Amino acid sequence: MATQSPYPDTLANETNLPDVVQFVDTYDAEHMNMVRAFIRDMTAEIGVNPSGNKTTLVERLAVSLDNDGKLIWPEQIVTVASSGGHFNTIQSAIDSISDAAVNKPYTVLIYPGLYTETVTLKDHVNLAGFDKHNTQLLNSSFMGVAVTMPADAHNKISNMTLNTTGPMSKSILMNGATLDVMNCHLTGVNRCMNVEAGTTNIFGCTFSGDQGAISNSADNVICNIYNSCFTMGSHLFVFQGDAQVNIYNCHGMGSMIQVNTGSCGIRNCSFVTTSFTVTLNTAAMRITNSHLQAGGDNPALKLMAQSANIVVSNSVLLKSGSAAESVYAYYENTPCSIALCSMNAGLHANCVNQIADPCNVLDANLN
Repeated sequence: MATQSPYPDTLANETNLPDVVQFVDTYDAEHMNMVRAFIRDMTAEIGVNPSGNKTTLVERLAVSLDNDGKLIWPEQIVTVASSGGHFNTIQSAIDSISDAAVNKPYTVLIYPGLYTETVTLKDHVNLAGFDKHNTQLLNSSFMGVAVTMPADAHNKISNMTLNTTGPMSKSILMNGATLDVMNCHLTGVNRCMNVEAGTTNIFGCTFSGDQGAISNSADNVICNIYNSCFTMGSHLFVFQGDAQVNIYNCHGMGSMIQVNTGSCGIRNCSFVTTSFTVTLNTAAMRITNSHLQAGGDNPALKLMAQSANIVVSNSVLLKSGSAAESVYAYYENTPCSIALCSMNAGLHANCVNQIADPCNVLDANLN
């Protein structure tokens, strides 16, 4: 191995680069020159020079480190910490930002610690904790909200815990915003998230608390939930109005999933509840490749309106206790489409399966 780097601080062009030999891999100068030329040509098209305008290592360090040797953050990153950050509260960091835009988003980077405050975001200002277990935002007021999104805002929240302890509190309140929540833990005494309007995308999060995980209180709601886990004392979800909900690759434990109106898709999920797993009113629902297990003396699915539009395929539907059926219907002649499912009991007499040869498996020993 060479004891001295073959690359000088200043490189005028891509000629005369020596070969680099490291371990068993050999890169010849011609190949490396071609790679550099490709990078140069591609970045020239978008007006970006990967080397910047600093040609020496000393010049590059001068704009990267301060006099104490600490990293100088890019101007669109604002840090929050109990000491050593730009600010010591999350809201003061947000308030300092006045020029955030779709082509100039800001990130408020939050160091580990407990931050007891109420936060209202601005459009294109995102929150990012260092890790979800040790970066916690707490609101303890009676009807408190940990984070509020203004109408029509676009925000992201990642890698932190949002906690509320008030009896009527919520971790997140949305009103017409577009929000991505990634790798967060939401917990509280009351409901974790209330979506009044807007679009919510949830990725890899955990929810826990005494009441429900997510609910909506108005129309025009789209909620997509991916790879998340729910442990709730009450409802997992309550959706109404014209909500459009998709739940993928999730696991949940709670009292039930309630979908009053709108539409809901459940795919590749497992939900084990203390009551009936899903109750459906006039909504449309598709359940695929999922495991739904009820608790108490309840069916897995409970259809409460003839206009409920339910399609279930390749799933396990388990009633519990003394319940007579895996799928119950309140009204006579309630249509449903259930095929290729495994159940420990059949369909209620009021259910009319729309599939002529559903190929369902009934086995009372399933559990």
